[in-house]
Amino acid sequence: MVPLCVIDGDWVNVTVKTSIHSMECIFSSAYVLLDKAYIIFDGDPQQEIIVHIRSKNAEPIETIIQEFHNQLINYAVYTKQHDRSKEIKKILLQRALLTNLAEPIQTLQEEVVLDQRIEDPENIAKAYGN
Repeated sequence: MVPLCVIDGDWVNVTVKTSIHSMECIFSSAYVLLDKAYIIFDGDPQQEIIVHIRSKNAEPIETIIQEFHNQLINYAVYTKQHDRSKEIKKILLQRALLTNLAEPIQTLQEEVVLDQRIEDPENIAKAYGN
């Protein structure tokens, strides 16, 4: 479904349903346009957001609106891909960090107690509550 666009003088009002696009996607899409357009948000974040857009320069408003729609799709796909790969990135980061320990840990589920693994002859770690 294409967001509803209504022209009101110099402004174009784009209605975006938050059941389709998250607030993060809407904000990110608008952020890309800040150098080209003035942007104001209105509406109920639980149902729909009205994005008021006005061109800052001579660029046609239709071009800015088309770019806004493209950015909505761009950030929706980015968010979906990020959510799908979030757990894999977390595991890779944990493995990368755990390989730097003096004594390797056999599983990622094993709890690490750092103050037992680090020599601290001057009790520096104790001063910070560890």
